[in-house]
Amino acid sequence: MGRKTIDAFLDRQNLYNMNSNFDELFRIVETVKDVSLDLVNDGKLTEEQFQQLQIELNGLLKKGEVSIFDINKSLGKIDQTFLTEELIQQIAGNADVNAIPADNSITTEKFSNKSVTPEKTNFAITSKNLFNIDTAIKDKAINKTTGLIETLPDWFASDFIPVEKGQQYKRSKYAEILTYDNNKQYISFYGNSDTVLTIPSTTSYVRLNIQSANINEFQFEKGSTTTTFQDYGITVDGLNLTENSIKPNSISNDKIKDKTLEKSKVSFIQESNNLFNIQTITRDKSLADNGNITDNINYVVSDYIDVVPGETYNTNDKQYGYVLYDSFKNYIGGSGQTTTSVTIPSNAKYIRLNITNIHLVEFKFFNVLNQDVGDYSIDITNKPNITGSFNESISYNKKTFEQIKTKKDFEFIDLLNMDNRNIKAVNSRVTDSFEKTYKHNKKSFSLQTLGNTVPEMRITPPNPLDLVGIQEFDLVVYIEDITKVSKIELGVIKTGGGTWSVSTSEIKEGWNRLRFYVNEGNITTWDKADTFRVIIYPVNSANTKVVIADLKALKPNKAKIIMVNDHGYKGFKDTAFPKLKNIGVPTTFAINPGRLGTPVSGASSILSQEEIEELASSPFSEFSYHTWNPLEKATKDMSEIELKEESAKCIYYLKKNGLKPDYLWRAAFVQNLAPNHNAIDNMVEAYASWSEGNSFEAYPFKDSRNIKRITIHGRTTTNIDSYFDTLKKTRCVAIFYTHDITDNGGIHMTNAELDYFVSKIEQGVNEGWLEGTTYSDLRTRYEIDRDSSGINDFFSVN
Repeated sequence: MGRKTIDAFLDRQNLYNMNSNFDELFRIVETVKDVSLDLVNDGKLTEEQFQQLQIELNGLLKKGEVSIFDINKSLGKIDQTFLTEELIQQIAGNADVNAIPADNSITTEKFSNKSVTPEKTNFAITSKNLFNIDTAIKDKAINKTTGLIETLPDWFASDFIPVEKGQQYKRSKYAEILTYDNNKQYISFYGNSDTVLTIPSTTSYVRLNIQSANINEFQFEKGSTTTTFQDYGITVDGLNLTENSIKPNSISNDKIKDKTLEKSKVSFIQESNNLFNIQTITRDKSLADNGNITDNINYVVSDYIDVVPGETYNTNDKQYGYVLYDSFKNYIGGSGQTTTSVTIPSNAKYIRLNITNIHLVEFKFFNVLNQDVGDYSIDITNKPNITGSFNESISYNKKTFEQIKTKKDFEFIDLLNMDNRNIKAVNSRVTDSFEKTYKHNKKSFSLQTLGNTVPEMRITPPNPLDLVGIQEFDLVVYIEDITKVSKIELGVIKTGGGTWSVSTSEIKEGWNRLRFYVNEGNITTWDKADTFRVIIYPVNSANTKVVIADLKALKPNKAKIIMVNDHGYKGFKDTAFPKLKNIGVPTTFAINPGRLGTPVSGASSILSQEEIEELASSPFSEFSYHTWNPLEKATKDMSEIELKEESAKCIYYLKKNGLKPDYLWRAAFVQNLAPNHNAIDNMVEAYASWSEGNSFEAYPFKDSRNIKRITIHGRTTTNIDSYFDTLKKTRCVAIFYTHDITDNGGIHMTNAELDYFVSKIEQGVNEGWLEGTTYSDLRTRYEIDRDSSGINDFFSVN
């Protein structure tokens, strides 16, 4: 029998060959043993030789003693055909022989460190946001060819994020997605977008490339829509930490994440009863009752508001929608627009509100247990007194006026802050603003134009407002970008129909005080008002903001007239002055010091020195100047130097003769023209019109360097009636002027004109709504410090 060859694979034939070889080997060994014994018996081998032979034969294979080490691995491979069915089942794990570890049989030591992920536990809950910003690498990105990290400024590269095959995932902002298999081997990428991605069957992990501009509140989550942002994190269900779990004073300030402590967790903050904070709203967004947020310029969304389960909350009769959330800010449920109250369910911790622009103004949200609900505020308990000046860009004229006036013959009607008034946004968004305020006002209103052509804010008093006697409306606004606003208009909707409006384009970037004079609008009917309108005119429908900080109506007790006699005529002194004095109206004589006593053709004469001295002792006369001598040169033809010299001579004359009043103004220019008028700005604090024109004035004067006057000679009784009708309705100021009193008329007043004019003044004085005055009297009465306009100081103290 020959030796059989055994191939590399231990199949059935090779196993048979191997067994045959072993049988042959054992047969030969037994034969050798027999031969060796015969040799011993025959004396062929010594006893020592026989023992050595036995030892060598015993080192050969014995039955039952073949081990795995006796097999050449390269020649001894077997397949499942050499195994029993029972052994195959045991290897596959479906036999009942130690295939599945017994309960509690795997110990902690059997797991390698950090080998168990949160998904494998039943107590660790991963946030819906799968993007962990803490493990993202700044200024890095993943190469879309190799799948490896490379340097790229202003980008972030995320860590590996496990994903489910066939599941949809949504990016809240633009980002690139790179896919990897279960061995984290790179597969492919998806471009920079925020579209939904359905995970391919070959993908087990993804990584993200995110630009720095999109990194804030970036969210990567399951599903086809982006939901409310949630920080990445893992919560442990049922984890119970007692007060003894954390050592006192063991959490340092740098371990507390910014903007995570709620107001209820600190002892030094006290919040108002109104829980709606206008400063934390998200603009141009709408919150659906299913929790989805979409773009919508007509809505805003509140921040998360802490509420108490079981308690009821409501608004100040404003519409709102809402969504409720649990303590982890997970969605619970919601409601569309309503005006009814909401009772908080037991599992809710937070509420967010969805509010339309029209209901946003002075919106309040509060616990119905609270009765006194004002503006939202957060205060500090036991706060120190803080003093100091305010930056002008933040506050306009923010100071307290403590001077007590014994005589205050005017009132300000606070339209913006009166009790029970209503404010409404029209074609705009109007919100409470606390960043820029006026004087002692607690808040302002920020109007956002939203790209509309005529956005406005409407103010409706609780009752129709009496308009008679209002001289002007004073509006204080802050314009953020003057390139986006062309003009601002103030309008009045009158009770019973009809409107009034005045606009101005004299505006600037920053703070503006805008004075809208009633006499410049339609006052044919001027009785009561239902609504006031602040209208902004954007440039090309630009989207911008204007802060409306104050709106008041100025209502003097009486209208005022200043009677000016140009040049100073003897005929006026002898005829008009006594009649005016008898009804308590003073005269301002604008004299010509270089022309005294000169006769005038067709009239009387210019006042003489003696006549001036006679008038000087009367409390009903005040002196100013017209020009030194109009026959020498008219002011319209004077250079700056000539105008200075001319004024200096006139002022010297007034001082020398004791005629200069406490507050000096120039009551006239020749023919009401003086193109170089600025030359005397530092010589007198005010002067009359230098550009002709007839119009009413207001006090403080609209422009103290161009005080408007009204010609009273040559006017019909209808003209005179119209003047006094305006004075009665608006309580404004009229600077009337004429020359001599003569029936020759022309530039002079006739006796008939004078008598009718005086009768109208007397009627107004007797009815109690009119008074005569002078420039110096007004300045003394209202104690306004001199400045370029004579305006700001008056309003700063009233």
